[in-house]
Order: sequence, then C-alpha cells, then structure tokens
Amino acid sequence: MLGIWDFLIILFLVIGTGYGFIFRKGQIVVLFISSYISFVVVSELGVKVFNFLDKTARISQYGSWTESVVKIVLFLAIMVLLAIWGEYLAASSGKKGLFNLIFSGVYGLLFATMLLSIISLFLSLNLEMEVLALSRLSPYIISYRTWWFLLPIALIFISGFWLSRKKK
Repeated sequence: MLGIWDFLIILFLVIGTGYGFIFRKGQIVVLFISSYISFVVVSELGVKVFNFLDKTARISQYGSWTESVVKIVLFLAIMVLLAIWGEYLAASSGKKGLFNLIFSGVYGLLFATMLLSIISLFLSLNLEMEVLALSRLSPYIISYRTWWFLLPIALIFISGFWLSRKKK
C-alpha cells in the first residue's frame, strides 16, 4: 500500500515527465541549469537568509521545519526567476521527431528526480528521517542523490552527441 509520501513522489515524477513531453528538451535544459544555480545559491545563502528572517520575524518559533521551508521556497523562487530569464536558451525545444519526444520525457523525469533530491537536501535531519520512515520511494531519491544530479548532465552530453551525429 502506498503512503501519502509515496503518492506525492509518484505524482511529482509523473508531472515532471509530462512537463518534459509538453515543453520539450530545450526548456528542460534551461530548468536544469536554473536548478543547479539555485542549489548552489541556497547552499551558500540559505542559512543566512533563515537567520535574517528569524531575527526579524522570529520564524523559528513555528517549528524546527521552518529552516527547511525557507530554503525550499528560496530555491524555487530563484529557479523560477532564472528559468524565466533563461527562456531564450530554449530555442531548440521545438524540434520534432520520436528521438526528441523520448528524450523530452526522460529529461522531464530526470528533472523531477533532481528537484526531489535537491529538496531533500534542505530537509532537517528529523524531517528527513520522518519522510524516510513514511515512504518506500524516498530512500531511492535520497540514497541515489548523486546520480540524480549527474544523470541529467550525462543525458545532455549524450543527446547533444546524438543530435550532432544525426545532422551530418
């Protein structure tokens, strides 16, 4: 029986895959790059932003999960802003063909797993343990984090190599 966390993970993966089919490879690559940049920014500044908000608004009084929420919201806000500004990079997203359609779906799925991995890094240890205890799928996201970060890069190289050979 699937728990609520497993259902949410599956729903997120399906939406990510669907997003890949709808918006194609070019836009997903923009989102990958935006996500990587956002991750670095939040990794470096997330605690400082939380400390600032805690000093000004005393948000830590709402629970131990507030730092995680601040980091996740900051990550998503930066990613969306970068993706909007980076739309011009998605010029190749309109290409047609079965190969591009398949790669678009795979890009979407990998994007969703990468986002889940990044979000899991912002969870407090207690919250991460709670999610792991309540979900059968979250251990795969958390245990293979490194792969979820590296596979999109490998896919970008593979599809770029494939497309450059296909054009010749």
